[in-house]
Amino acid sequence: MKLATKVTLLSVAIVDVCTAASAREIGNPWPSILPVAKTFHFPDAKSASVELTVAGRDKRPLYLLECHVGGYYNAENPSFEYTGAFDCHMRN
Repeated sequence: MKLATKVTLLSVAIVDVCTAASAREIGNPWPSILPVAKTFHFPDAKSASVELTVAGRDKRPLYLLECHVGGYYNAENPSFEYTGAFDCHMRN
């Protein structure tokens, strides 16, 4: 029997907890993003993989959120080591 896995990525919206004005006040170097809430379904947890583009307020891509199972290797970005059952990294 295969174990179906469902992951909901809501934490991306947390990056934008400050309004633009308060971000300037505290010296927040992160640009504001459009809120993101998306659910991914994986038929097999051993091959779970997500690549999600996160856009800025101007709707242009700002970041790439990548989530993979432990041991995943990305030749384009070898500095990220994916460990554990399901590990996420965000890059610009």
